[in-house]
Amino acid sequence: MIIVFGAFIEVRAQAPFFQEYFLLRKNESIQINAIVQARGGPMWFGTSKGLYTFNGKEQRHFNTKHGLHSNVVTALAEDSLGRIWIGYENGKIGFFQSDSFRIFDPPEGSATKAISDILFDSKGNLWFATLNDGLYYFTANRLYRVDEAEGMPDLYIYDLAEDAAGNIWAGTDGGVAVCTLRESKISIQVINYNDGLPDNIIRKIIPENDHVVLLATEDAGIIRYDLSSKKHED
Repeated sequence: MIIVFGAFIEVRAQAPFFQEYFLLRKNESIQINAIVQARGGPMWFGTSKGLYTFNGKEQRHFNTKHGLHSNVVTALAEDSLGRIWIGYENGKIGFFQSDSFRIFDPPEGSATKAISDILFDSKGNLWFATLNDGLYYFTANRLYRVDEAEGMPDLYIYDLAEDAAGNIWAGTDGGVAVCTLRESKISIQVINYNDGLPDNIIRKIIPENDHVVLLATEDAGIIRYDLSSKKHED
């Protein structure tokens, strides 16, 4: 398994340049589950065989022997302090700081299924999604779990993103859950088949600008959703 980096360089026709980097030997199997680039420049890779970091020249590999909680890393994010947050297949999350790994262990407990995504919103709140254990958010020093009782359309959540208004969008097997957090309380608006979406399974969410959010679906391609008109284009 290889990682391919692409960048435009100043040549005659601005031709793209690709460089291959191998995390393991060519014939060794590895699955890359998450990638994040830290503000300082290094790339971080969460894989089925631990955590890797690469600064363009040197590569480091971390596993349980170095303090990693599990060798199966499924989600990555960076917070405002520059800490790299790590989601694991077993539902735990932690962070890397001062060259050591720590587990995030609030009194309310932790998730029980694989962490699929981690997000820090513009107010500094921590959000993390799971595969079949709903959505979690940490605010005012307390962890909250969100499931069907609060209006989540499904407990399988693949991706999280924040729109221009500060709402958190969660892509699920049952459509999009648009989450609004006010004074630690959450309200949820669901966008799904009933609103004209051609596919309920939303794998990736990317805000294109202040008015449009791109939704990548399982079987119906990419959808452009207009926040003002609440209509979409395939």
